[in-house]
Amino acid sequence: MRRLLAFAAATTAGKRPGRHNAPRTTAAAPLLSPFVVDGPVRRRGARRPEPARLPPANTRPVSGGSDSAAAMKSARIRDRIGLGSADRGCLMKKMTATVLAALGCLAAAQAQAARVEIPIRQTVLPDGEIRYSVPIRLGATAVEAMLDTGSTGIRVLPGTLVTGDFTPSGTSSNYSYGSGAELRGVVARATLSLGEVAGPVSFEAVQIVDCEQRQPHCPVSRVAPADYGIGGSGIPKQGFRAIFGTLFRPAEVDNPLIALGVNHWIVLLPRPGDSEPGKLILNPSAEETAGYTMFRLPQPKVGSAVPGCLINDNTSARICGRVLFDTGAPGLHVESQGAIDGFPWPAGTVASLVLQDERGHRGGLRFTVGSEHHAGLGIDPNSNLPFARISGAVPFYAVSVLYDASTGEVGIKPR
Repeated sequence: MRRLLAFAAATTAGKRPGRHNAPRTTAAAPLLSPFVVDGPVRRRGARRPEPARLPPANTRPVSGGSDSAAAMKSARIRDRIGLGSADRGCLMKKMTATVLAALGCLAAAQAQAARVEIPIRQTVLPDGEIRYSVPIRLGATAVEAMLDTGSTGIRVLPGTLVTGDFTPSGTSSNYSYGSGAELRGVVARATLSLGEVAGPVSFEAVQIVDCEQRQPHCPVSRVAPADYGIGGSGIPKQGFRAIFGTLFRPAEVDNPLIALGVNHWIVLLPRPGDSEPGKLILNPSAEETAGYTMFRLPQPKVGSAVPGCLINDNTSARICGRVLFDTGAPGLHVESQGAIDGFPWPAGTVASLVLQDERGHRGGLRFTVGSEHHAGLGIDPNSNLPFARISGAVPFYAVSVLYDASTGEVGIKPR
């Protein structure tokens, strides 16, 4: 076992996105208790230091000199470069047009940055597993898409959209999930609408759904193609016609939020049994982003996982690696190269999930392995990752999560 917070240095390149429907060995589910945090938090209205600014154009020279001398110098410069009065007039018109165009772009950007709140709905499958989804629109077709913070991109099953909704390309797309489900299709483009935010994005128009060769008995194998739904646990006519992945890691299709110009968003997941939906908040206000403990991702362009450890408070045993808040993975799941002695820990075990980045920002949550939240504690000992990965939806029940794509950070705050 590694020492606490002696995190793996390997990158997340090659990690397997999305764990929904993943096979696992499970113990009883974790019962969350009060959140524990110790470290700098983002303050309300906090801003980065502004860069030094040049003095205004009409600032008088420090060395002195008369206004008439400056005017004469300006006239000599104009004469030297050949700007007559007509040229100056033309130049002024071009500058005015450029400024107006820039102001138009700024106004569009400000409109695009308006706060938008999307409901996050929960669906309980017949086997008791919980899935989360958000309403989206591609072209003119409304789709309820599974929300997956552990994978990248929108992927839509065949027959969901009509021809006028999208434009296919000649580029192929092949994407697999931890469950063994593999989606094969082509990259396409469409106009994505999320509430009042809309714009063009690339996505995968799925043509074939299959199992990976290494997992021939994945959920896809248990249903007829027409009855398969993403995240449906292999139960006929369960799951979703599309998946909405928001992982920072680049793929052959866009992260849909970043493609729309959204660099900040908050995921407030509904807890099991909640009657009200949760919230996906795009472009949250300064008040809403205040109070988060922010963690810098080791390599934000290859994933949204934070260095951290899962610790058994009773025995001090620990599993260290990367922690991924994953709405597509029920429970709390460890992927490792080989079995881990004594894991999963038995019911009644008090455990902590601790995060820390290279700046010393530290936080986490403590839970008791029990029977709440319909979530298992499990392990996949056949991972091909160069480090242990701890992922799942359980942390969302104790914290809200702020994603900052502009700085490559993920933040948590007690609910």
